[in-house]
Amino acid sequence: LTVTDAAGRTNSVTKQVPVPNKPPVAAITSPAVGASFVQGSPVSFAGTGTDVEDGALAGASLAWTSSRDGAIGTGVSFSTSTLSVGTHTITLTVHDALGATGIITSSVTVTAAPVNTPPVPRFTFTCAGLAPHQCAFDGTGSTGSSALTSYAWTWGDGKSEAHPTGATRKTYPSSGTFNVMLTVTDAKGLTASLTQAVAVP
Repeated sequence: LTVTDAAGRTNSVTKQVPVPNKPPVAAITSPAVGASFVQGSPVSFAGTGTDVEDGALAGASLAWTSSRDGAIGTGVSFSTSTLSVGTHTITLTVHDALGATGIITSSVTVTAAPVNTPPVPRFTFTCAGLAPHQCAFDGTGSTGSSALTSYAWTWGDGKSEAHPTGATRKTYPSSGTFNVMLTVTDAKGLTASLTQAVAVP
């Protein structure tokens, strides 16, 4: 402060005035509060940290934690597929240059991935009304927790073949009883087999 009197003489005094540091403000923009994900699927997080003195914060100034898994990432955005099953309280903590912090929380739920069980092979057959020594086979009654991708037939005469669908025909070189095996494979690679004796006229 400089003061001047009527004769033009001046004098000054200087003092330091502390200005309090305002804490930054944190915001989570993704995922939505209460969002649900299947275990192992990627979860994308995004948020902001805004500070009056420092402006937009970035990088390690934004720290993300989970109430179940601890630290899960840093920065304005990242993705993770390692969240454990359960409900997570997600905390975003932002730090400014002077160490002040802003905190916001959200929540997400991770559900257990469905268990893939082996498929169940089934097939019917008929040899009536067809060409000599020929039988029709239908494995479309087979089921699985994942889509079936292959139907492999072992005909009992030393030959085999695979089809993407379950229905096919087989012509044998002669009449007789043959042990026919159907092996089905699902989209996750699990297999199962069924064998039936087929009397070929």
